[in-house]
Amino acid sequence: MVVALLARTVLAATVGMLFWAAAPTALGWEPTTVMTGSMMPRLHPGDIVVARPVATPQLHPGQVLLFDDPDHAGRLRLHRYLQPAATGMITTKGDANPTADSSAVDLKTVHGVGYLRVPYLGLPILWLRTGAWPATLLVGIALLAAGILTRTDKTLRCAIWNQGCTTDSTAQNPSRQPRRLFRRASVLACALIIVAALIPEKAHAAAFAGTTRPPQAVFTAATATAPTGVTCTNNPDSTATISWTYTDVAANSFDVISGGTVLASSPGTGRTARISASQLLNLGTTWPIQVRTNLTATPASWSATSTTSTQITVTALLGLAAVRCS
Repeated sequence: MVVALLARTVLAATVGMLFWAAAPTALGWEPTTVMTGSMMPRLHPGDIVVARPVATPQLHPGQVLLFDDPDHAGRLRLHRYLQPAATGMITTKGDANPTADSSAVDLKTVHGVGYLRVPYLGLPILWLRTGAWPATLLVGIALLAAGILTRTDKTLRCAIWNQGCTTDSTAQNPSRQPRRLFRRASVLACALIIVAALIPEKAHAAAFAGTTRPPQAVFTAATATAPTGVTCTNNPDSTATISWTYTDVAANSFDVISGGTVLASSPGTGRTARISASQLLNLGTTWPIQVRTNLTATPASWSATSTTSTQITVTALLGLAAVRCS
C-alpha cells in the first residue's frame, strides 16, 4: 500500500507541474524550455519558464525577459534586462555570464517577462532535442511503472473500504488488468507529449554571447560607502518597496540584489526601488535583499554592499502574484 501511495504521489506531482506549464497558454502566455546554464543559479537547464506578455512601458532593469535572439534568427533568448541602451534598445545579461550580451535587444522583439518557473519538467524535452535518448526512455519507463504500481494495493483497498471490487469487470476477467494499467499509465505519457507540443521547439535560453573588453584602470581616490537602514514595505498592487539610507558622496546608482543577482536599480538620487513578482520566479521562496552603492557605471570598480538586509517572499496562483515582506 505504501508503494502504491508513493506512486500516486509522484504521478500527482507530475500532473500538477504539467498543469502549471500548460494552463497559462490559455491566457496567451508563452512557455519556454531552459536549454543552457546561462541563467544559473536562478534557472537550470530543463526548467520550464512561462513568460507573461507585458507592455513596453512596464519593462525595467532586473526583469527576466523572453525575446528574439538578436544573434540567431528564429530562436529565442531568456536573459535578464540589465540596462537601457540606445533609444528603443536594451542590454541583457545571463546571470551566470561574466559580461553583458554583445548584441543589444530591440524592445519590439520582447515576448514577455518570466513569471512562473516549473523546475526540471522540461528535462525530457531537453534530452530529446540533444539526443539523450536513454535518459528519456528511462523517464518513460519510470512513469509507466508508477502508473502500474498505483494499482498494486487494489485488493487491500477493496477490503478496507468495501468498494465492491469483486463485481468489477477486471476482477471477473483478470487478463484485462495489464491492458487497463498500461492504458492508464499511457495517459501521463500522452500529457507529456502534449506539453512538449505546446512549447515551441525554438524557445530556449540561449548560450552566452559576450564582448571582449580592454582592461579597465582601477582608481582608489574614493571609497564607496554601503547603504544602511534597508527596509521593506508592502504595496497595495502586490509589489514591495525596498528603502534605504545613504548620506555619503554622490552615487552613480543603487542596485537591489539577492545572492548577487540585480533585481532592481535606482538612480544615485533615489532611495527606494520596487520589486514585483515578475522579477522573482521561485514560488514560495524567501529572498534575502541587500542594496549596493555604485559610484561608477561599472559596479565592479567602486561599490559597497549593505550589511543590513531585509527579506521578501513571492507567491502566485496562475497570474495572481504577490511579493510580500517577510
